[in-house]
Amino acid sequence: MRRLLVALLVSAILVAVVATVTNLHWREVADTLTHLDWSLVTLAALVYAASYVGRGLRLQVLMPGAARLVHATSISARHIFLAVIMPFRTGEAALPLMLIRECGRPLPESATVLGLMRGLDL
Repeated sequence: MRRLLVALLVSAILVAVVATVTNLHWREVADTLTHLDWSLVTLAALVYAASYVGRGLRLQVLMPGAARLVHATSISARHIFLAVIMPFRTGEAALPLMLIRECGRPLPESATVLGLMRGLDL
């Protein structure tokens, strides 16, 4: 519970800093939210979630037998999260490490899969 409160507090502080620096007008944000088509927002969220399942499927195709779909999707989602939040994209190293630890795959195969995934992303 304490971690959640700390995360919420840090998030609120970051939002406040960004809003102040960018001179964000909260009324415009509220107006935008009231004009959204929530069925399209829901559809967009479903497509976004499906993209992660697609990444899990891709990982299964590149490493047959390494993990079930739910596990492969989890690995892919955690990899993307770490690649985005870690400085200088050092989170990219997370994928081979997770494949080694969680799937028992060797480093050369895991690193090759990372390279193939990035090539396919292009």
